[in-house]
Amino acid sequence: MRRTIPASYSPRHPSRQLVEIASWRVAAEMVRRYPKVRVIQTHPGGGQVDSLSLLLKPGFQPFERLDLNRLGGVQYHFRRPNGSQTFKSWPDFWAEFMNARDPREPMRKLAAFAALPPVAKLKAPTNAVVVYRFISTFLTHIAFNCSFGQFDWDCQNGFLDTSDGFGGVWESRFELFPAAEARLSEVDPDDPFGVSAYRFWFLLLNDDPLLCFETTGTVWDRNGIEHDLGKLARHDQRIWPVVLEVAGDLLP
Repeated sequence: MRRTIPASYSPRHPSRQLVEIASWRVAAEMVRRYPKVRVIQTHPGGGQVDSLSLLLKPGFQPFERLDLNRLGGVQYHFRRPNGSQTFKSWPDFWAEFMNARDPREPMRKLAAFAALPPVAKLKAPTNAVVVYRFISTFLTHIAFNCSFGQFDWDCQNGFLDTSDGFGGVWESRFELFPAAEARLSEVDPDDPFGVSAYRFWFLLLNDDPLLCFETTGTVWDRNGIEHDLGKLARHDQRIWPVVLEVAGDLLP
């Protein structure tokens, strides 16, 4: 059956729903190319912006990051040799990414935009990459099998990172996943800013968390059932069978 493009789509301004999905795909591809990159969700501008922010260097300096802004384009924040902090913007990135014949080309351009070195050969996906691919694949299936007019599914970070002063750990969501909540006390050296909650992501339906992911590759459902995504992905390198096994009961 031929699928139609939603009315809200235009080559220059893709729909918010399509950008949400694309941002997870881009995050997965960037982390696969640069495994030391960490992904968090940020809401700068008093919460008016929603970004997947890629922390590019060890130490997690605020001005060494790439913001995949779902409500705009892409911004690269960096320090100049003289120590001043600045950024540059690529406002049409989403349109270019979605219209590319070969998505590898905008990914190469994005890496150069963020001053990252070229990658000659991709390594095997890390557990974090599997998590991001799972989220992207799940949301893609939901979007193309449900109405584009209402996007009830979302994936949000375990830490609400916002500049409006109301951020913090999503304690009410962690309480629904006791095993994940117990792991909050385990701080990994690679946790951004020493905050373990950044390692976790919640898949939500109508703001109700149904799955909780840890970027170590573990996922829990509301019944406490635990899956090792890394192990499942090694058994079947395609991500779709993994999505079906873990979240088949949530799919339309």
